Amino acid sequence: MKFVLDQRADINAVKWRHDPRSYEDYELLALGTALHYAVRHGYADRVEMLLKRGARPDVVDSTGYTALDYARMSGYEDMARMLSNWPTSGEDRRQCA
Repeated sequence: MKFVLDQRADINAVKWRHDPRSYEDYELLALGTALHYAVRHGYADRVEMLLKRGARPDVVDSTGYTALDYARMSGYEDMARMLSNWPTSGEDRRQCA
């Protein structure tokens, strides 16, 4: 993941949103950002790395959920706390790095 981020990939891109046909075909599968996937799989270290690299916790996936929603639904209390305390896109994130 670090390699992809170092290549300046769009960290907040929702999977297949740039391809309307594919997005429509798969949107019920909860297409999200890298942050959504890291949270859904319980990778707290990757969640923290993504946030520090600019991932926005307020982005919604194709079903309307944020990464925080998934953390809460999955019972990942520590991740939910980290995400809920992380500044959203309009705030200064450097304080949390």
